[in-house]
Amino acid sequence: MKADSMPHTAQHLATISRTNWPKLKRFFRAKVAEPDCYDLTQDTLLAFVRTDPQRIARPEAYLWTIARNKLIDYYKRKRPTEVFESSRVSIAEVFGDARGISTQLDQSRRLTAALQRLPVDEQIVFELRFGEELGLAEVAEAVGVSLATVKRMINRARASLQATLNEAEFRSMRADEAAVVHAYRRE
Repeated sequence: MKADSMPHTAQHLATISRTNWPKLKRFFRAKVAEPDCYDLTQDTLLAFVRTDPQRIARPEAYLWTIARNKLIDYYKRKRPTEVFESSRVSIAEVFGDARGISTQLDQSRRLTAALQRLPVDEQIVFELRFGEELGLAEVAEAVGVSLATVKRMINRARASLQATLNEAEFRSMRADEAAVVHAYRRE
């Protein structure tokens, strides 16, 4: 039984793919360097449109589930000798500071870097909820956790992000949560 009453077709999935392509690209670019971010976007969209439309209750949430899984698989491939726990490890820990000193001076990049200090699952939940404006239920489905867990993850992400933004490096920019969301959307 579908969560919404609209029957899904391959054409409907293609429309959702076209609509969400820039969002997916932004989502991956905030976490993965070029050209890998584009490969992950394409892989996600291909997996999505190859799915039997009749088996998907909530297509957009399902698309983000695929995106999250592709991202986690990517991190696991990058560090095959270590166990990757997306609820504890941040992107900054996986890749270090690989963006260079010139980009660190850019406020938007610095704010995105603040977001990358969150554990991956918290970063994903925060970005889907506020950056991509998904509903709580869609975020929960995309990440594969309960609604209550998503709410806790959002609260932890906000608290961690606020602590990061209170550091001297960010305090001088008068950065806040809205500035981080804006920087993420510009990425």
